[in-house]
Amino acid sequence: MITDYDVAMSAMAVVILALNQGPKRRQRRFWIRPSLRRGRQLYRASELMKDLMLDEEDPLNLEYRNDVGFTNFFRMQRSDFQMLLNKVGPKISKKNTSYRDAIPASERLAVTLRFIATGDSYHSLMYVLKISKQCISKIVPEVCDAIVEALQDYIKVRKIEQN
Repeated sequence: MITDYDVAMSAMAVVILALNQGPKRRQRRFWIRPSLRRGRQLYRASELMKDLMLDEEDPLNLEYRNDVGFTNFFRMQRSDFQMLLNKVGPKISKKNTSYRDAIPASERLAVTLRFIATGDSYHSLMYVLKISKQCISKIVPEVCDAIVEALQDYIKVRKIEQN
């Protein structure tokens, strides 16, 4: 025979067990898309840039052409890229965190230049440069602002005189 005391003790046991378990936390699926994480480990944008530079240093290429490697991909010479990186690098670089490594300034500049040069969507750039489209959507405006700020001495603004 079940008494009220037995029912009360059973109910208390269920409540105690429920309180000890705590709320179930939904486990994150991933921080970075697996294909991008694996791709960034194997072939980062920095590695792509190194390979493109090797194309221009090919000893068999007897004549200089503007349409090879780095220059064709970014639509600028390596020396210009390096000069621009030196000017905007400190403004666009981020620090590594305990969760993940920051995207280097050279890759941030490379993403922006490729976007400006081609007009590709963030989605297509994501697969080429192994950086998520969400990151690219933050990187491009930040780097563009830094470029404008760094090069404002080179940009001539013509004032329109009103009659």
